[in-house]
Amino acid sequence: MNNKLLILAIILIVICVIYLINFLKVKNKENFFNSYDLQNNTTNKINDTQEKSDENNSKITKTGEDLDIRKNNILNTLQKTNDNLEQNKESVEEIIRGLDVLSPYETDLNEFTKERTVKSEYNGKKCKDTNLDLRGSAQGNDALEICAINCKNTPECNSFHYDKVNKLCRLSSLCTLNNADNDNDFDLYFKIGGDVYNPLTNYTLYSNKKCKNTTNTLSHESPTIRDCAENCTNNPECISFDYNTNNNTCRLTKDCYNENTDGSNNYNLYQRKDIIIHPYEQIRDIPCEKKFNIVYHKFHNNFCVDSDGNKAKLKRCSAKGDNDNQTFVYNSNGYLENNNGKCLYYNDTGTGPQHDKEIKLETCPTNPEIKNYQWTFKNNTKGTKNTLAIVSNLRNKSTNKEYAIDARKGIKWLIRNDLKNDLKSNNNSQLTLIEYNNNNQKDWKFSRWFRDYYN
Repeated sequence: MNNKLLILAIILIVICVIYLINFLKVKNKENFFNSYDLQNNTTNKINDTQEKSDENNSKITKTGEDLDIRKNNILNTLQKTNDNLEQNKESVEEIIRGLDVLSPYETDLNEFTKERTVKSEYNGKKCKDTNLDLRGSAQGNDALEICAINCKNTPECNSFHYDKVNKLCRLSSLCTLNNADNDNDFDLYFKIGGDVYNPLTNYTLYSNKKCKNTTNTLSHESPTIRDCAENCTNNPECISFDYNTNNNTCRLTKDCYNENTDGSNNYNLYQRKDIIIHPYEQIRDIPCEKKFNIVYHKFHNNFCVDSDGNKAKLKRCSAKGDNDNQTFVYNSNGYLENNNGKCLYYNDTGTGPQHDKEIKLETCPTNPEIKNYQWTFKNNTKGTKNTLAIVSNLRNKSTNKEYAIDARKGIKWLIRNDLKNDLKSNNNSQLTLIEYNNNNQKDWKFSRWFRDYYN
């Protein structure tokens, strides 16, 4: 029994060993097949990667070749540019110099910014107005450059000044540092090599004026305005010359000066500074230079021009010499001035005298030509005869009519004693303007006046 069990056990062991061997063979076979597939996959990926790498290498090589071509093209272009610049260097420099319009003037150039500024001694300098005698002025953002070009192209231009605030420049033939004023708003641009001692500096310029009388001219040869000045200076008889800006000619004169010239847009007058002109006295037809009262005769009563504040009023006459407001003189300017230094006038807004304008009194002006202060004595041809009117020297701008002082506005009177008229003692009527010698006789019937003189 035991032998049978042993045999059976041995048989079972053999069967198990056989089975195990077979199992292991199958397992190894499966592993072998799996490793082969993996190797194939890996090989395929390697091949793909190699193809892409070869492709990229080809592209990189092509790009490098293209870069080399471009680099060579750039180097060739740069060489050509340098060659062109070298060949055209002088032309380019000439163009640059042409753009630097201030280079012909006394200026400094900043080597870094290439900005050009006026030299310090010309900074804050302004030409006198009487020295600005040439055309070519400009105003605006480009004024400085325009004047620089205009002055450069004008042979007689010595300099120009530039108003930095208003961007305005004006040209001059005679302005130098020797005859310029200080003004921080201006700069003076003086030509390099300009005529510092220009003979024109010995003359006073009167723009837009020419000599009236051309019979006393002096013979000369003056191709330029500078020659005109030199020839006049060297001739003891010459006191001035006028210069025609259209044809650049001048006339040297013995007796022409500022006060006996005519206006002209084509001429400038140059008068020698060392000539003393004795001014003539202007003579006026003055009715009486004595002091007087201006008396209006109203309804058998006398009333005098007086004042109330700054208004000219008609009031009862004071005794002669007692009231400075009623004491007048007709001065050499044609003003009616009282003893307090105040003159009769009316407000003029540019239209001249007008009907019913009030007459006022204000401190007499120093200007001898203010027309709304000037008066003339004229005969009344309308209304009552043998009386005078005070007529304004100005005429109405629209109608050209003359106006005189009227003494009726606010006047008061009483009728009594068999129609004998009398004025109230507190009369304070306002003086106004009325049309002189109009056709309405009624207007003038009550406006007559006379002057009462005293020594």
